[in-house]
Amino acid sequence: MAKASKDARITDARLFDLRWTRGLRALTGPLARLYGKSHELDKLQSRLHDLLESHWQNRPADLRLLDLERDIDPDWFLSQEMVAYVFYIDKFAGKLSNLPKHIDYLRDLGVTYAHLMPCLKPRPGQSDGGYAVMDYREINPALGSMAEFEASATAL
Repeated sequence: MAKASKDARITDARLFDLRWTRGLRALTGPLARLYGKSHELDKLQSRLHDLLESHWQNRPADLRLLDLERDIDPDWFLSQEMVAYVFYIDKFAGKLSNLPKHIDYLRDLGVTYAHLMPCLKPRPGQSDGGYAVMDYREINPALGSMAEFEASATAL
């Protein structure tokens, strides 16, 4: 059995380190298969660690807590109590700003998990329904803004 550290304080940095260590085993094999021959794996893992750590530090506290809850119960979405509802934002609510007005309807249906399709900024040109993403950090302007997405996600 592993010994507990003398300094058992839980900090954001410590939580990240624990999550990194837990995930590293599952990450190492696929990284080696994908990039092992063309990259120095240690440097790639180090870059990935630094990138993930910076995003973890910038992640809102409520989402970090949700991440940890899902680490403890990785099959949360398979629960018989989960009821997913998948919808196109524009067809269901028109725009992201209208989505919170529909929460009572979703709740009446027993929905516990909403999957919004597609909402990221699409590439210009022929449409594939919005799944050819141009920018994974921007919302499709036709649907709203990142602030409206965050407000809707918080309301949900």
